[in-house]
Amino acid sequence: MQTISQKLCNLIKDGISIVKENAVSALATVAEKAGENFIPFFKDTIYFLIGYLNTFLTPEYKQFRGQVIEAITIICAGCEPAFAPVAHDVIQVLLTIQNTQLEKRDAQRVYLLSAWQRICLLMKADFAPYLKDVLPGIFSSATLNPQMGVAGQDTLASLTDVLSEIKPETASGAKEEKLNVVTDEIDEKDVAIQMLAVFIDEVGEAFIDWVD
Repeated sequence: MQTISQKLCNLIKDGISIVKENAVSALATVAEKAGENFIPFFKDTIYFLIGYLNTFLTPEYKQFRGQVIEAITIICAGCEPAFAPVAHDVIQVLLTIQNTQLEKRDAQRVYLLSAWQRICLLMKADFAPYLKDVLPGIFSSATLNPQMGVAGQDTLASLTDVLSEIKPETASGAKEEKLNVVTDEIDEKDVAIQMLAVFIDEVGEAFIDWVD
């Protein structure tokens, strides 16, 4: 276990982007399969990965950072007894990403949403104090109006605006207009809505202040 983990960490440290991405996903899989047997390596691994979220901030690493977010929370879920001492640090780095490091269309968004879900499932009612910081970003994703456009045009607009301008093909053979849909926004909206249901189930009455 230690040998495999060390080799994967070395690949994350020294590899090119695609190697980093594959290695961090492999590390998460190893830890998940090992479960509580990974606990002796848990704390060092978590802070090793957090280091990459704090330093690899340029756009070319967004996919890698998303996979690091995923890996951290998968490892936390597999080593639940060891999670509590690092929970605050993990949550704070995710909040920093959510509040200051996301672009409108960003590969990290769906990874971050899924990460919040894993953490909430781990902490249950203990997650309630963080709702005030986490939920504004979740509500923003849940209320997205996905963009779409007409094939051959350079501009995108909200889905509802574009649909209002598209007319169905007529019997006389009018040219059919094809639509291009930005599916990552649809995925983000879907995951966010599912997450709200998880939050309500797990934190219970603590969610009451957010019902309105």
